[in-house]
Amino acid sequence: MKLLLVDDDVDVIEGILDGVDFQKLNFTNVYAATNAADAKDIIQNSEIDVMITDIEMPGQSGIDLLKWVREKDYSIVTIFCTCYSNFNYARKAIELQCFDFFLKPIEYDELSDRLEKACKESIKRYHSTESEKQLFFEKAARHNFWQQILSGEKPDRIQQSYLGYSDKDRFTVALIDIFFTEEEMPAWKLFGYRNIAEEILSTSENASKEFFGRIDNISCAVVKESSDEHGTSDLHELFNRIIELTGKAIDTHSAVYFTSGCTIDEIFKQCVRAKEIYNKDILTLDASLDTADYVPVKTEYEPLNSEEMIALLSSGNHELMIERINSILDEKFAAKAIDSEYMRYLRIDTTQILHNYLHTLGIDAHQFFSDEGFEILRSVSLHSILSMKTYIRYLINLTASAKDYVHQESDLVSQVKEYVSQNISDNLSRIEIAKSVYLNPDYLARIFKEETGLTLGQYILDERMKIACKKLAETKEPINNIALEVGYDNFSYFSQIFKKKTGLKPNEYRRQFN
Repeated sequence: MKLLLVDDDVDVIEGILDGVDFQKLNFTNVYAATNAADAKDIIQNSEIDVMITDIEMPGQSGIDLLKWVREKDYSIVTIFCTCYSNFNYARKAIELQCFDFFLKPIEYDELSDRLEKACKESIKRYHSTESEKQLFFEKAARHNFWQQILSGEKPDRIQQSYLGYSDKDRFTVALIDIFFTEEEMPAWKLFGYRNIAEEILSTSENASKEFFGRIDNISCAVVKESSDEHGTSDLHELFNRIIELTGKAIDTHSAVYFTSGCTIDEIFKQCVRAKEIYNKDILTLDASLDTADYVPVKTEYEPLNSEEMIALLSSGNHELMIERINSILDEKFAAKAIDSEYMRYLRIDTTQILHNYLHTLGIDAHQFFSDEGFEILRSVSLHSILSMKTYIRYLINLTASAKDYVHQESDLVSQVKEYVSQNISDNLSRIEIAKSVYLNPDYLARIFKEETGLTLGQYILDERMKIACKKLAETKEPINNIALEVGYDNFSYFSQIFKKKTGLKPNEYRRQFN
């Protein structure tokens, strides 16, 4: 069994090499690369079974590397590791059929467990019977066939015949919308939703799953309808079951838009129509909608009272502003008088009011609203009133934080330093620190660096190392305890970081003072 580690941070690679018992996991060879190009060379010259790769690397990313692996038809079980719980990363990982996805810093016991599962998957693939291999290739061929159909390509009749499809077969195409109800959608929720949805579709008695993937960044499923006359009521029941179980299991809200009774030649046309409804409809929430039942909404937008809204912001009543806008959304939703066009006008209106207000504070709104979180929330804001409420709350809270702190950066930095000092043993994150001072994480990070010249991460690391050095020099406390006291529950990782910072391992540093 051969393993490939890919990370541009040599310390991370060395930490994994020190912290994992590869012999126990039956790895005979462990290779390492610090970039995608070197990783490709190793893959081409060695039969790699399992790969752990970082996502963000100079040059080509881990996403690019896995895409290349798939294009070359290497059967490598791949695990992504990253510092960021990024929704887009998770989405791309799913598209490329990544085996697992986890966040740094690395807990070596947990990593060992994941590697053990990856090994079993690799062995399973290697020792599969000819019929299982045929099934695997048929599954890949089926996925590619539907990917092409749903992208607008004409059906390949030879491939259609190979997969056992006839012109009499009827299919349902379904588009799934997962709504953002929190500012940072955890990556695991996307994995969880997919797993639950696929399990339900795969075990249905009235339809068989033919495809589940993403088309134009929209989750899409194709199911083959049974020959029995069940009608669309069973499809509603099937999709509503997915919505209900995912809602309970992973606390998500979603909607499914489906079109039934399609031939293979009709699938793309019906998918395009479903996308149009998917992009217009707001009223379907935690439910499924047969596109044949869709009725366009007639509504007229009434502009917000900009003077009232700015007065609320100026007086510190931004929560009341959020409530007012939420109330409008709720009233329109209850009256069935809202669609994406109405919400687009509301988004423009709200944004313009906030831009004008920030201008009075001397803040460039275009730079202020420029982080990745803003772009993600904005991109999904027109999908549901839940997503719009999340986006509006994000914008208004961020704007309100500018008023509170625009002229007190020094006081803010002092508060942050105090918070870090009091919580140095915890798993400090930008999000938690920002919450302690009622600021957006990205805005806080910019102010902190402008005032101190350091990023938050650099400052936290420096403070941890100062405390560790002091304790090593002045006490006989066990090094493992010191590591825990400065926020490291993994001794190997602490040792790596300490050496990188001081040039010495912790025990070597302590020896200087004895």
